[in-house]
Amino acid sequence: MKALEKNARKWTTLAPKNVISTSGTPHRIQSDGSILFSGTAPGKDTYKVTGTSKIKRLTAIQVEVLTDDSFPAKGPGRAPNGNLHLSEISVNIGGKPIPIARATADFNQ
Repeated sequence: MKALEKNARKWTTLAPKNVISTSGTPHRIQSDGSILFSGTAPGKDTYKVTGTSKIKRLTAIQVEVLTDDSFPAKGPGRAPNGNLHLSEISVNIGGKPIPIARATADFNQ
């Protein structure tokens, strides 16, 4: 772990340009680059986020799910109990799918 920490770089936030929700969920791109979804939470939804970054080489991605006072139980999800379920993620660069070698989560209900 020490070698990984030694070589770790700061995370660069994606600058979202477009967000599509298959359920038409209303959303707003915040000034910090986060995306705030609102309205009634559908039973299932898929989001496609496109954006830009100035980094030259992608070695990892991190998805953060944040709380917000507008969510039931302050979230991080919009279900009545504040929960959400993230089941899948994929990455494309220049229209090409990028394989994900390893995925981890720091919380799982």
